[in-house]
Amino acid sequence: MRLARWFLSLSLLVALFIGVSARAQSVDTAGLEVDVRDPSGAKVEGATLTLTNTATHDVRVGVSGKAGVFRFVALQPGGYELLVEHAGFAQTRQTGITLSVGQASTANIALTVASSDAVVQVNADVSQIDPDRTTIGQTISQEEIDNLPSDGRNFLDFAITVPEVTTTQTTGQNSGFSVNGQRSRSNSIMIDGVENNGQLNGNVRQTLSQDAIAQFQVLTEQFPAEFGGAGGGFINVVTRAGTDKFHGTAYYFTRQQFLNSSNAFSNTNPSIYSRNDLGLSVGGPIKSNRTYFFGALEYVGLNTSKYSYIGSYASAVDGTLAAGKLIGSPVRGVDTDGYIPQSSAQTLASMRIDHRISDRDTLIGRVLYVQYLQANSTNTGGYYDLSAATSTYTHTQNYFAEWTHIFSPTLLNELHAMVAPQRLKQLPHVYGTGAAIGGVVNIGATSDFPVTLDEDHYEIDDALSKTLGRHLFKAGVQVNYIRARSYFPTNFVGYWSFYTTGNFALAAPQPYRYVQSFGNPDIHLPDTLIGGYIEDSWKATSRLTLNLGVRYDLDLQPQGFNQNANDPIQASLSHGMARDYNNFAPRVALSYAIDKKGKTVLRAGYGMFYDKNLLILARNTLQTKQQLVMTLNNSGTTTAAANTALINAFATGPYTNTASFPTTGFGAGFAPSISRSFPGTVLPIIHQMDLGIDRALTSKLVLSITGIHVEGEKLLKAANSNLAPPVILTSANQTYFGYAVSNGTTTCNGVNSSSGKSQPCYQQLNRAFYGDMRDPTTNALIRAGRLDPHYYDISITGPWGHSNYNGLRIGLQQNAWHGLTVRAGYVWARAEDDAPDFLNGALPDNPYNPKAEKSLSNEDVRNRFTGSMVYRIPYHTNRRHFTWTKAILGDWIMSGTYITGSGTPQNITVGSDMNNDGSTSTDRPFINGVIVGRNAFRGARQSSASARGQKEIRFPRGQRLTFSAEAFNLFNHYNITDFDTSWGTGQNPTARTPTSTGKPGSYYGEADAASGSRVMQLGIRYKF
Repeated sequence: MRLARWFLSLSLLVALFIGVSARAQSVDTAGLEVDVRDPSGAKVEGATLTLTNTATHDVRVGVSGKAGVFRFVALQPGGYELLVEHAGFAQTRQTGITLSVGQASTANIALTVASSDAVVQVNADVSQIDPDRTTIGQTISQEEIDNLPSDGRNFLDFAITVPEVTTTQTTGQNSGFSVNGQRSRSNSIMIDGVENNGQLNGNVRQTLSQDAIAQFQVLTEQFPAEFGGAGGGFINVVTRAGTDKFHGTAYYFTRQQFLNSSNAFSNTNPSIYSRNDLGLSVGGPIKSNRTYFFGALEYVGLNTSKYSYIGSYASAVDGTLAAGKLIGSPVRGVDTDGYIPQSSAQTLASMRIDHRISDRDTLIGRVLYVQYLQANSTNTGGYYDLSAATSTYTHTQNYFAEWTHIFSPTLLNELHAMVAPQRLKQLPHVYGTGAAIGGVVNIGATSDFPVTLDEDHYEIDDALSKTLGRHLFKAGVQVNYIRARSYFPTNFVGYWSFYTTGNFALAAPQPYRYVQSFGNPDIHLPDTLIGGYIEDSWKATSRLTLNLGVRYDLDLQPQGFNQNANDPIQASLSHGMARDYNNFAPRVALSYAIDKKGKTVLRAGYGMFYDKNLLILARNTLQTKQQLVMTLNNSGTTTAAANTALINAFATGPYTNTASFPTTGFGAGFAPSISRSFPGTVLPIIHQMDLGIDRALTSKLVLSITGIHVEGEKLLKAANSNLAPPVILTSANQTYFGYAVSNGTTTCNGVNSSSGKSQPCYQQLNRAFYGDMRDPTTNALIRAGRLDPHYYDISITGPWGHSNYNGLRIGLQQNAWHGLTVRAGYVWARAEDDAPDFLNGALPDNPYNPKAEKSLSNEDVRNRFTGSMVYRIPYHTNRRHFTWTKAILGDWIMSGTYITGSGTPQNITVGSDMNNDGSTSTDRPFINGVIVGRNAFRGARQSSASARGQKEIRFPRGQRLTFSAEAFNLFNHYNITDFDTSWGTGQNPTARTPTSTGKPGSYYGEADAASGSRVMQLGIRYKF
C-alpha cells in the first residue's frame, strides 16, 4: 500500500513537472523540427509556421523561438507542406515533406529578403539519415507494404525483412519471431500506439488486412521510455486513414496446387490445395477538410491436407482399437487415407474515422474485427490420425479512440483508449482418452483439448508533451487491465504412451507412461499492467541530441485464489502470484552529427527494460490441478514384472471422476505432480547497449554500422524442485533401483526372462539418477528419490535464467530514387542462454548442475542477410502518344526479397526419461563418455528468394487495373527446418543402415521437416 501511494505521488509529480518538454515523437506519430535562418545564417525568432497535411488539409501552426526553432509533435505520418512567414522576408513554402511513423525529421528554412508579394517555392530535400533520431530500427513504407511479395498477406511477414529479426525456433504460442536473439514471448506489437499482445501466452492477438496498414515500424534497440512491457523488439503498426479524395481497391489472389512445387516432406495431398484471398478497401471524406473514413474487408479461404503416415502399422493398431481396449475413446480404427483434410477461413474487417473537432482538437476512432475458423489442424511434428485433429474458432475485436488536444503551440496532450475482447475455442475431433505410439501415430484427443481461452483488454494511456527551448519533455501513464479466462483440461481424460506398436497390439497392451489430471481446469485470471514514464529529448547543440528518460512498470499479478482449505487440492496451492514493485528502468541515448551537414551521425545508447510475466505462469500455479504420473520407474513396485501396474491400469481405463486426486483404484498410493512458481519471482530484466554510425552516401542512400550487446537476467526458467540429490546409477547398484542384472538375453527396457524386471539402458548407466533406492530383497526403502513424499514431481518456475547476445549489423537503405527502393542488411551475432523458455518441457538435464545448461540459444543465427527491392520501371504508357511498345513494356513494378541465414542449434536428447526426473525431453546422451552439452547440433542454412511482378493498366481519373504474379521460395530451395536429434538409448545413435525401413527422418541425424517449397500466386487488383 505504501508503494502504491508512492507511485500515485510520483504520477502527480510527473504531471506537474511536465511544464518542461521534448523532441521525441509519439509511438504512432511523427515529429518535425523547423529551423529558420536569415540569409546570413542568423536565427530568426517569431516566424509564423503553417504546416498542412496534403491529404487531409489539416493545419498546425507554430512560431519559431529564440533559437529559430519550433517542433511540431504528434503528427500523423504522411505528406506535408510548410509555409514560413516573417515581416521583412519573402514567404517560403516547402513542399514534398514526407514523415514516417516514429520519425523525428528536420526542415531547414533559409529565408530571403522580401520582394513584393513573391513566394519562394522550395522542394523538400529531407535527409534520410535523420540526424536527431536516437531510436534504431526500420520503417516499412507504404510503397513496400503495397508491392513487396508477402506470403499470406500477414503484416508480421515484413518484420523478418529486418536482419535482426528471425523466425523463432522455440515451440508454443508466441509472437513468432525473435529480435536480437531474445525470447519470442518478449516482443511487443502495437497498433496505433496501443498494445496488441496476448497476456496469457505472449502471442499476437489481432491481425488486420494489409490494405489497412499505412506504415510499419520495427524497433530493435534504443527505445524511448514510453516503450515498455517487453525486452525484445517493438513492432509499431499505423492504420491507414482517409483523405480528401475518394480512393480504394478491390483485389483477388489465388493459389492452386498445379502451380506449386513439392518437397520430400510435403504435408499435403498433391490433389488438394486451394487458397483464395479477396477483399476491398475504400476511403474518403465524410465532410471535406474535417472528417474522413477508411475501411477494409478481406476474406482468406484455404483447403489443404496434412500427410499422415501410418501405413503397414494400421492393422496392428486397429486390432486393439476395434476391441475397445483404449477405454474411454470412441476410436475403433485409424484413418488409412494417408491425408487429413484441413481447411480454414479468416475474415478481417476494419474501419477508421478521423475527425477534426477544431484547430485544437482531433479525434480518431477505429474498429478491428477478426474471425478465424480452422478445421482438422494437428500439432507440428509427429504423425496424427484424423481422430487426433482439432478445430479452432477465434473471434477478436478491437475498439480504439485517440483524442489529441493542443493547449498551445508548445503544449499538447494525447489520450488513447482501447477495449479489445477475444474469444478462442479449440475442440477435438473426438472426445475421450488419447494415446501416442512412439514414432508411429497419435490417436484420439490430444492431451490439451478442448480449450477455451478468453482474454479481454481495457487500456487507457495519456501523454503530455511540452516544448521549451531546445527541450521536448514528455510524460505519460499507461494502464492496461486484463480479464482472462482459461479452460485448459490438460490430460483430464487421461493419456497413454507406448514405445512401439508391438506394445500396443499385445493381448494385454503395455504402456510405458500414463498421465491424468484431477481438479478444476477452469480459472479466471485478472491482471493490471501499469506504466509511467518521463523523458527529455534535448537538442544540446546543433549536432548533438540526447534522449534521457526513466520508466516505471508494475504488474499486479492475480492474487486471492485457493481459499478453500477443505479442498485437498486447493489447500496445497498458492493463494496468489508474487508482485514486483522495484521496476525503475533508465534510458539514455544520443545522436551526434560528426560533420556540419549531418551526413555522418554517431548513435549510442543504453536501456534497461522490464519484460512481462505472462498469465500462463499464473494459470499453471493457481489452477486447481494435480497430475497422476505413472511410468515404468514410478510403478509403485520393484518386484517382478515392474510394468504390471501400468498394464492393469490400461485394462481398467481412466478415472471418470476427476474432481479430486484418486485414493482408490490403480492410482492409490501414488503421489501427485504439481506446478508452482517461486515466491520471490520478479519481472525479467533486459539490458541493451549499442554503438553505431550512419553515413549518407547520397541524398537517398544511407549506410549504417552498429554493434549491439543485449544481456538478460532474472529470466523465467523451470526445474523439478522435488528431486533429491541424484545417485550415479551403476551396474553395482542397479538392482537397488529396481533393475535386473543382465542375463544377456534381453535389451534395454526389455524384461529379464528370469526376474521379470526391466534392464537399464546404456544411456542410464553412469548417469545421475533420481529413483527410489530399495533393498532388492526386502523392498525396504533405503533412500527416497523425491524430497517431499507427498508429491512426485514439483515443477517450479523462477527468475533464474540468463542470456547474452552480441551482434554486428551492417545496413544499406535507399528510398525511392528513380522509382527504386532498396533495403539490405547483414548481421553477425552470437546468442547464448541457459533455457529457451519456461514451458514446453524446457527443464535442465540435471537441476543440481544448472551451469551445464549454458549454451548457444535456440535463436542463435550466426550469420544473416536480408534484402528487399521495389522498382517502378520508369517507362509509362502515354494515352496521347500510344505505342504498342509502351503498352507492353510500360507501367511494370518489379519487387522481391531475399533472406538467408545460418542454421540454428538443436538439442540432442536420448528420447526418453533416462534419469527418472519425470521429463522425457531433456535427457542428453553420453557421447564418447561425456554427456553432450545443450544445443550441440547445428541445423542447416536457410535461404529463400521471393519475387513479384505487376503490370498496371491505367485508365482516366487515376484508375488502375493491376495483374500480378508472385513466387515464394522462387528457386525452390530445399530448406531443412528440423532434424531427428533423438540419439536413442544405446552407445551409438539410432542410425539408418542399408536394411533399415521407415519414413524419412526416423533415424538420428536425418532431416525430418522442410519449409514450404515454391508457391505461386496470381492476382488482380483494381484501384481508384
